[in-house]
Amino acid sequence: MKIFFIGMSAVVLISVIYSCKEKDPETTPYTVTISFLEPAADDEIMSGSEMHMEVDFDGSKALGNIEVLALNTTTGDTIAYYNIPTNDAFYAFHEHADIIVAEHNMCTITASAWESDYADRISKSVMVHLIP
Repeated sequence: MKIFFIGMSAVVLISVIYSCKEKDPETTPYTVTISFLEPAADDEIMSGSEMHMEVDFDGSKALGNIEVLALNTTTGDTIAYYNIPTNDAFYAFHEHADIIVAEHNMCTITASAWESDYADRISKSVMVHLIP
């Protein structure tokens, strides 16, 4: 009987030790919702005015890095470029760019976010008209 109690005590002790063992932390997948507040797709921006760029980045965890590129797709010129590291899960981007064009041009604004590897970035774009 004594051996039975010693054996049961050993089983209970081993059970307690293994139940207290730390479990692997769950990994949250990296997702980002990118929302353009300004400009909206197909907006017309007049030459001599400012183009307002407002983009919300809402991540499932810390964003890591965000990037906003405004590119004149007619001429290939960069209108504005921002690359911002952040540890926040939400970032409200708001900047302005001066617009000067002599003829109708198209502009693509691309907003991107990535945790650590630029190749894994998540992007969203809008296209607007630049009017002389």
